[in-house]
Amino acid sequence: MFKCLKCGFLVEENNLMGSKNRNHCPFCLWSLHVDLKIPGDRKSNCFGLMKPTALAFKKDGEIMLVHECLKCGQISKNRIAGDDNPEKILKIEDSAQIREVLFGKNSAKGGWTFGPKKFKKTPEDFTCSVCGEKIIGTGFTDHCPKCLWSKHVDINPGDRESKCLDLMEPVGAEILKGEWRIFYKCQKCGFTHFNKISPSDNMEIVIKLSIWKIKEN
Repeated sequence: MFKCLKCGFLVEENNLMGSKNRNHCPFCLWSLHVDLKIPGDRKSNCFGLMKPTALAFKKDGEIMLVHECLKCGQISKNRIAGDDNPEKILKIEDSAQIREVLFGKNSAKGGWTFGPKKFKKTPEDFTCSVCGEKIIGTGFTDHCPKCLWSKHVDINPGDRESKCLDLMEPVGAEILKGEWRIFYKCQKCGFTHFNKISPSDNMEIVIKLSIWKIKEN
């Protein structure tokens, strides 16, 4: 576990990593120059921030993150983890080739999915497992408007096909293109995703969560 020095996100190990060593923040994708020659050796004395600057392809088609140390200039390639922020990855480079490789496929062990997501409207009422609030669903309701907690019930929005079913904690919030959205992390499997806020959401909590707002590159 470590706290990202770029965005402040608390990063934990989980089964979505897809590798033995966590070497970058899944929220903002920035890293720290702690390895010297071999991933995970932790022998570097630099400790400079490493900016995600590009994407690269391995011979087998796997996409790698390219990091550049802002202190010493060291360049390194790192595997994308299953819980990495897909929107940040596509912000580095959004091309037909990348979408073709990743469309409809989960990286590592079931993390994010690229490509267009088919929304399935599922109207249902529920009682929040955290605060006990009774919610009348509209078909677009995916979290409690009072405490903002959610449940890991979807693979794609509204499909209710996830078998995890654990609580998803609201861990951050930001404004994108004029709209608030909440960043969620599953307490059981580590899955992360964004949800747009609803008009009835508790804005006091949303604003408090905004201290975790992603810092732009």
